[in-house]
Amino acid sequence: MPLIAHSESPVFSHLLAEGVPVARQTDGLHQFNIGLLNLMPEAALEATERQWMRLSAMVPDRAIFVYPFTFTEAGRSATTQSHIDRYYDSTPAIEQRRLDLLIVTGANPEAEDLSSERFWRPLIATIARARALGCPVVCSCLAAHAVLKEYYGIERVRLPEKCWGVFPHRLIAAQHPLVEGIASDWHAPHSHFYGVAREPLEAAGIDVLVDSAEAGVYLAASRDFPGFVFLQGHPEYDANTLLKEFKREVGRFLLDELPAMPRAPVNYFPPAAEATLAAYQRALAEPTSADSAVPDFPEDTLQATVQNRWRACGRQLFQNLIRAVPHGD
Repeated sequence: MPLIAHSESPVFSHLLAEGVPVARQTDGLHQFNIGLLNLMPEAALEATERQWMRLSAMVPDRAIFVYPFTFTEAGRSATTQSHIDRYYDSTPAIEQRRLDLLIVTGANPEAEDLSSERFWRPLIATIARARALGCPVVCSCLAAHAVLKEYYGIERVRLPEKCWGVFPHRLIAAQHPLVEGIASDWHAPHSHFYGVAREPLEAAGIDVLVDSAEAGVYLAASRDFPGFVFLQGHPEYDANTLLKEFKREVGRFLLDELPAMPRAPVNYFPPAAEATLAAYQRALAEPTSADSAVPDFPEDTLQATVQNRWRACGRQLFQNLIRAVPHGD
């Protein structure tokens, strides 16, 4: 059950303080090795690392080793690059970990054509190496769209507006081992500009397991399960992840990088928080002098109102996945 602290990375002490089971020894439990290819930008890199490690840790009778790695990227701060240099594997080293599972995170889209993304070639090469070694791959958000394009010829579609918020979902294939024990109606977050609909997935022989009338496909799996697992939603998110993303978008608006104030994530903030947001927007709209300070974003007030309604289902999902993956010590 424990996540094994195999390095001095601060992520382990952070999770231990939360109550996540973290240990230094395997204590005779079966070792399960996970590679975490973290493609998130600097602002979310360490939080994403922590979220996936937390989700991966909640499996009885396994000693979970998570080895993060990423690709070389220009423009990172010295602090972030130091963290990567100290605690992340180099990409070639990941092949020597005898991985039981590879998780590929989402990323911020920068190009209309996925194959024009700067990380396209190393991403596809890394996934191909994992599959050649028989390693199942969990593909999150943009990574799911990349694999669907490369392996199934399915192109993502630009949505009329960003799909983000917390949406109700339903089970489509309740007997599939990946969703065993998961409630038929549950809420979970999405955050994406692009999407792939249910119909082309099913036409390609992919099993759609969970979807939402509002947000579309949440979870799907290849017929050779556990070969590929596709996530358009985010079981790994913290309660405040959408809040922090919203704050970053508001910051972009204040820097004139966005033409309008971004809309808040759907079904995320309770009524009390909506009142706080309305007051903040009114304060932003009030005339100010050149030397007036911009009102502070009410992050602490909003954070006290948000709840994680998806962690239990996400935990069950990953328990099912890890139990389904053949592995050896």
